[in-house]
Amino acid sequence: MALKKSKKLVSTDSRPSGLIISSILLAVHVFFAPVVFLAVLPFFTFMMPSSTGVFSNFMALLFFLVLALPFLILQAYTAYSLYNKKPWSRIVATIFAAFMLLSFPFFTIFGLIILYFLWFDEPTKKVFPS
Repeated sequence: MALKKSKKLVSTDSRPSGLIISSILLAVHVFFAPVVFLAVLPFFTFMMPSSTGVFSNFMALLFFLVLALPFLILQAYTAYSLYNKKPWSRIVATIFAAFMLLSFPFFTIFGLIILYFLWFDEPTKKVFPS
């Protein structure tokens, strides 16, 4: 029984590491933003007009489904498109990163890293024509 030579897993992909990191951080935000929203939901239900809690939880969930969910889907698609080097995804990822700057402290760091890689990292800038 002869042993086969193992092939090295060498990537022929020309994606810069900044592009990959930015895509991953956008995708991580898509999954953790709803968790954070649902974690702080009980604290914000006191500000809703209903004092019963059931109606205000329903309204907050409705807000999430109607407004936030489409943006999270767009952000997931942007992360996928950024990884696949679509020209438009750099601008949309920049917009999402700018909104992440408002989510102190962790998502602010994500937003700063994404902005750095998309606009100041030379190998990543070369992927997108100006």
